[in-house]
Order: sequence, then C-alpha cells, then structure tokens
Amino acid sequence: MRPILMLVLLAFPAMAQATFHSVQVPCSVRIRSPLAADYDPGSEFTLEGTVLAAHGGVLNLRLPMGVVKVRVGSAFPPDAVRPGQTVVVLAARTQDDHSQWFVAREVRRAEGTLVLRDAQGVPVQL
Repeated sequence: MRPILMLVLLAFPAMAQATFHSVQVPCSVRIRSPLAADYDPGSEFTLEGTVLAAHGGVLNLRLPMGVVKVRVGSAFPPDAVRPGQTVVVLAARTQDDHSQWFVAREVRRAEGTLVLRDAQGVPVQL
C-alpha cells in the first residue's frame, strides 16, 4: 500500500503540500487584568451617603434605604474620610453564589476625589 501512496504523491505534488487558509474573525472578547476581575464597568452607578466607618478596606455608608458596605481596597487611607462625612461613591455591583457587594472606583468628598481604580477597574496606586 505504501508504494501506491508514494506514487500518488509523486504524480500529484500539490497533494503532498498542506494548504492552510487563514481566516480573520473579529474578536469581541476583552482581555481584562486579573486585578479587575471583581469589577464590571458596565454595572457602575453612584451611591451618595454618610460615612459610618472606614476600616479594613471597607467603607460603611448609610443610605436612605439602609447601610451598605463598599469595598475600597486595603490601600485606602484610613484618614481619607471621617464618620459623619457625606460622600458620593462611583461603584460597581458584583456578586458571588452567596452575597452581593459593591466595589468602589472613586470616592468623591468635599476635599476632592480619591480615584481607586481606572475605567476598566484595575486598582491604581494611591
């Protein structure tokens, strides 16, 4: 059987070469940094409330509907906000199998804005 295959390949050299056609397909997948895995820019909204406490990378805010916890990150300066201060937080909602939480991108206060993440949700150096 091998001599017949060799004869076919010699008779038709075009069959001996593999041809590959490249097809360009548009890719709609965005590669995101693993540091931004818990931040969805598409779910951003603002929360305006009064600071109750800020510790351990979490900001406790009193809103008209109740108290929420907003993750601000461990690099958040503990003296950046004080209890009783009114702030506006630009945040994204995220959830896992058990709970829902908010991840802050910006904290706006009277003294200025603290930018915690870039527009894609990657943490910035404070």
